[in-house]
Amino acid sequence: MPEPLPRNALDTLRDWYRAARDLGHDPLHLKQIKQLGLSAKQADGNDFGLAPNLQQAMTQDLAQYQALQQQGECVAQASQEILSVIGQTRGLIPSFAARFMN
Repeated sequence: MPEPLPRNALDTLRDWYRAARDLGHDPLHLKQIKQLGLSAKQADGNDFGLAPNLQQAMTQDLAQYQALQQQGECVAQASQEILSVIGQTRGLIPSFAARFMN
């Protein structure tokens, strides 16, 4: 029996589509999600649900996408810290070199 989607089903399906697209899923998978979105829109949230296998696929895709986003944030933070240190180091090198060259 299909599990009902929350009230914001269309938003959830849009998020799933974006996640699946960004994760590189094949066009057939994306087309299936799009079709589900159209069906949900027509149902206007009434009596619309996902089969357990689709619910599981959606949950997995969204979790994987969220994990990749968190990893990306960590990389961005580390990059900023590295660039900050490089910037500070570059500022010190001329004064350090000047001491030994005089």
